[in-house]
Amino acid sequence: MRMTIRRLSALMLALLALLLIGSAQADSSSWSCPGCGRQGNTGNYCANCGTARPQTESWSCVYCGNQNRGGSYCVNCGAARQRGNTVPQTVFVGDQVVFGRYEQDGNPSNGKEPIQWRVLDVQDGKALLISSYALEALAYNNSKVSCTWSSCTLRTWLNQTFYRTAFTYDEQQAIALTRVDNSSAQGNRSWSTANQPTTEDKVFILSYAESSLYFSSKEDRCVYPTAYLASRQDVYTRYNTGYCWWWLRSPGNAGNKACFVNTLGLRDNHLVDQVYGPVRPCIWVDASAL
Repeated sequence: MRMTIRRLSALMLALLALLLIGSAQADSSSWSCPGCGRQGNTGNYCANCGTARPQTESWSCVYCGNQNRGGSYCVNCGAARQRGNTVPQTVFVGDQVVFGRYEQDGNPSNGKEPIQWRVLDVQDGKALLISSYALEALAYNNSKVSCTWSSCTLRTWLNQTFYRTAFTYDEQQAIALTRVDNSSAQGNRSWSTANQPTTEDKVFILSYAESSLYFSSKEDRCVYPTAYLASRQDVYTRYNTGYCWWWLRSPGNAGNKACFVNTLGLRDNHLVDQVYGPVRPCIWVDASAL
């Protein structure tokens, strides 16, 4: 009799444990209706108003690719969720990418070579690129007169000759028309340069301020010319490094001068009509085209 009572007690305890477990599981999966506010729903529809159970949105981490269910941070690598960007991120700051073609090896008979670019920024599915090498040498302006980025001949050459020469029709469609800031904040503030007109460009060059924003040090600003450019006798390269200088779009300390980065990565200004000034074009381009 005692054995029977013990067995019955054990069975009752086991049954009670199963009921408690089931209740806990039901509670952990219960949900609150966004329609009427009823709490404790356990099925796929609200028992009070019939509203469908809200689904937890899944998202893919742009850094490691992990599929996450809700939340603001990736459970695999901890990266913040990229909200409001409907275009998957395919390139990242610091990447080297290839886009367009231009003569670079000094041998026109074998055709143009692919242009290598450094990714400076990525926003809303677009990447800001700067050529990894100085591609051409031109005056900032063809005559030594007072001028700004909006009126200089280098801007015209970049948005017409270079744009048409370096990029196919499809590549041109991928390049964004950019509102380029030429305010005094973009220049060397110690020179007290005035605000200049905002321009809209397909191709441009960096400002004085942007050369600080996108490069971590003077060494980072140093650049090599292409083989074609290095072979030109009028293009100066530092004898022990091979680096060349390159134009910035900001005004210098006089109306007929513009800023540039020298062979040590430091910044100064130069007369605008120096025809041997190396150029590093910049473009904002649809990242999916890279």
